[in-house]
Amino acid sequence: MHRALGFQRLWLAALFKEMGEFLELLLCLCARILRGFLTCQGQILSGFYSSTLVRKNHTIVS
Repeated sequence: MHRALGFQRLWLAALFKEMGEFLELLLCLCARILRGFLTCQGQILSGFYSSTLVRKNHTIVS
């Protein structure tokens, strides 16, 4: 009985370790996706602003 309990505890510890590593991986992946998304958004926004500025400058020049 005592041995079974020890094994169960070991199994739970291993399970939590696996879950912890999985969650860490998931968080890392989410952070990477979010960073990529924000970078993409930033590039789109800066591109939009620069294109509108260029258009405004062209209208001023012409």
